[in-house]
Amino acid sequence: MAGAVAKRVTHAVAARPAKRGALRSRARESARRAREAAYREIVLEAAERVFADHGFEPTRIQDIAARAGVSVGTIYGLFP
Repeated sequence: MAGAVAKRVTHAVAARPAKRGALRSRARESARRAREAAYREIVLEAAERVFADHGFEPTRIQDIAARAGVSVGTIYGLFP
C-alpha cells in the first residue's frame, strides 16, 4: 500500500515540472511575440520617417536601422 502511495506521489511530483515548463514556455513565447511586435512598430515608423526625409529610392536599410536604433540584422530578422 505504501508503495502505491509513494508511486503516485512520485508521479505527481515528476509531472509538475513539465507543467510549469509548459507555462514558462508559453509565457516566454508570448513575451517574444510582444517584443517582436514592438520592434516591428519601431522599425516601420523609422522607415516611414526616412522615406519621408530622403525618398524611397535612395534609402538604405542601414539608414532605417540607424533611425530605429536597431541593427540591420534585427530588421532582417523581423522582415525575412
